[in-house]
Amino acid sequence: EEILMLSGLEIENFEKTLDDKIIVVKIKEVKKHPNADKLRIAIVNDGEKDIQVVCGAPNIEVGQIVPLALPGSVISGNTLKEANIRGENSFGMLCAQDELGIGDDHNGIYILPDDYQIGKPLNEYLESDTIFDLSVTANRGDCLSHIGVAREVATYENTSVKKEPVSLEKSDSAHTSTEIEIQIDNPD
Repeated sequence: EEILMLSGLEIENFEKTLDDKIIVVKIKEVKKHPNADKLRIAIVNDGEKDIQVVCGAPNIEVGQIVPLALPGSVISGNTLKEANIRGENSFGMLCAQDELGIGDDHNGIYILPDDYQIGKPLNEYLESDTIFDLSVTANRGDCLSHIGVAREVATYENTSVKKEPVSLEKSDSAHTSTEIEIQIDNPD
C-alpha cells in the first residue's frame, strides 16, 4: 500500500480477502439449541471474553480452535450482522473453508491447528490477498496494466518482474485482407 502511494498512484479502496474481523477462537462449550433440532449453540472464547454463536455444523467440539467471523466482517461480499436465530442470539459465525474463500470444503467448520493464537486475526496465519482499487493519474499511463503496476512495485522493491515469454505465430499470408473480412455498415 505504501509503495503504491509513494509511486503516485491513488488508492481509492482496498479489501483483504480474509477480513481482519475474522479471528481465531477456542470452543469452550457446545449445547443443543432449545428451538431447533439441527442447530447448536457454541460458546467460544477470543482470549478476553466468551461469545455465543448459533451453528449448524455437525463437526464442532469443545476444545477446538476455529475461525469466527465477528459482526461487521465481510464474508463472500456480505457484511455479517448479529442475528437472533430461532430465539437465540448469535454474535458471529463459525466458518467453513468455502465461506472463507480458502477452499471448497463446506462439510463443517474449518478446524485450525492448536498453535494458532486465540484472538488473533486469521489472516495473520493464512495467506490472504489484498485487492486494490487504483485510480491512475494522467501522468502515469505506464501503470494502466497489471504489468505496469508490477514494474512500479518491483522498482521500489529493487527486484524485477518475471513474466512468461510471448509466443506468436507468423502468418504466411502477405495481406491480412485475405483472412479478415471487413464490412462497413455506416460509411458516414
